[in-house]
Amino acid sequence: MPEPLGLESKTVRLASYDERWPLLFEAEARGITVAIARAGLPELILEHIGSTAVPGLAAKPILDIAAARLPHTRPA
Repeated sequence: MPEPLGLESKTVRLASYDERWPLLFEAEARGITVAIARAGLPELILEHIGSTAVPGLAAKPILDIAAARLPHTRPA
């Protein structure tokens, strides 16, 4: 089974949609959330963006994650 994410240096490759991409995002988001909490930093909103977030769309196999601070929090 091919790796679900990543590109070789200096290459562009599209992969067929992989149903694991949303699950991989959820795992990464959990890890980021835990690390932020352990560091005592304000909570973030994490969103899966980019072509891997679109079901059925061929994409470069790289997860794009957007992070935003909640409006009611102060910077650390």
